[in-house]
Amino acid sequence: MQDQYGRKIEYLRLSITDLCNLRCKYCMPEKGIKKLPHDEILTFEQMVNVAKAAKKLGIKKLRITGGEPLVKRNFIALLESISEIGFEDLGITTNGINLPKYIDDIKRLGVKRINISLDSLNKKTYQLITNHDELDKALLGIDKSIEAGIKVKINTVMLKNINENEFENLINFAKEKNILLRFIELMPTECSKDFAKLHYLSSKDVIKKFNAKFVREEGVADIYDIGGFLVGFISPISNKFCDSCNKIRITSTGLLIPCLHSNVGYSLKPYVDNVDELARQIEKFTLNKPISHFIGEKENISKTMNTIGG
Repeated sequence: MQDQYGRKIEYLRLSITDLCNLRCKYCMPEKGIKKLPHDEILTFEQMVNVAKAAKKLGIKKLRITGGEPLVKRNFIALLESISEIGFEDLGITTNGINLPKYIDDIKRLGVKRINISLDSLNKKTYQLITNHDELDKALLGIDKSIEAGIKVKINTVMLKNINENEFENLINFAKEKNILLRFIELMPTECSKDFAKLHYLSSKDVIKKFNAKFVREEGVADIYDIGGFLVGFISPISNKFCDSCNKIRITSTGLLIPCLHSNVGYSLKPYVDNVDELARQIEKFTLNKPISHFIGEKENISKTMNTIGG
């Protein structure tokens, strides 16, 4: 499947819920979100149909996201049905808190990669960012995933004047665990525009601070050597990578989002009960994927990251 600019689309991020057990300041309104009516959310069978349609279209990599996917009531049953479809690369993005509870099933079902969000190793700072005191559970989730032999990546959003004094500690933590740490630029959303203006930190500044040496590109990340240890930087603002973007997103309400930072979305809800028709509509809408996001040029800002899955 290709878009109108010839980019080969092989990666789907499927959000299975907009609910989360944290309230990260850059992701959700501090007061939380209004729970969507049950009939607006895709059913179990419809979510499986989305995955089946994606497979028909040549999607090789599927990442299950949220909100926080592990808070979904039937998460393991849904993961099992999706794993049976046979994607080359099946992954999960999570905050790690519920991983100890589910890690054995996750490994059994063939998940190859888990990306875990971790913005701080300091309990007070973690609570400041997430509005919850759950750091110990997140760290245990990381350890259990490593013990299970699943490839783990840590995603850290760089926050000026909040966690920037912890970057060296986070690098040492990743080095000790022998896992990849990726620093991510803060992206503005509708509910966090003011927060983003205050706390945005460019990858370029951090790379300069550590005298990091560029090594290679790896997907959306640029890999740098910092003191002999490889660290990733994902820089959608200062060094956008739209020309090589190979992904689309589908939300738990059946909205196809061709670009994370565009307000354009296409409802798949009328088609989700028929896999063949659903595949045709996904292919048609994917053609309209924009050539680039326009953060800083236009007000194309995603409403809340939790509804899209980052």
